[in-house]
Amino acid sequence: MKKMKNYITIVTSTNSRKDSLRIKDSILSKKLSPCIQIIKNVESSYIWKGKILTEYEELIYIKTSDCKKNQIIKEINSIHSYDTPEIICYNFDIVSDKYEKWFLGNIGEE
Repeated sequence: MKKMKNYITIVTSTNSRKDSLRIKDSILSKKLSPCIQIIKNVESSYIWKGKILTEYEELIYIKTSDCKKNQIIKEINSIHSYDTPEIICYNFDIVSDKYEKWFLGNIGEE
C-alpha cells in the first residue's frame, strides 16, 4: 500500500517585491518547496491598529510537504518586513502520480 504524504500550501503576502523574491529564492534554493507561485497586485483590505487599510500586495503560494512547514515559517519570518506577516496553511492532495513523482523529486529528503 502506498504511503500517504501530507502536502500543504503555505501562503504569505507582502507589499514588497524584494521580500517576495527573497522568500521565493531562499525556500527554493534550500529545496523546501519544488514550486512557488507569486500573484501580483492583489488588493488586500485589513484592520491594523483599529483602522481599515487597503493596499496592493503579492500573494506567495508555497507548495511543500508538512515536514518542511516549520523550516519555511522560519524562513518567512527571517526575511519578511511586516511586524505581523500573514502565514497560513492549507492541506492538499496530489491526484497525479506523475506530478507527485516530480514534486517529491524536487524537494529535499524527508
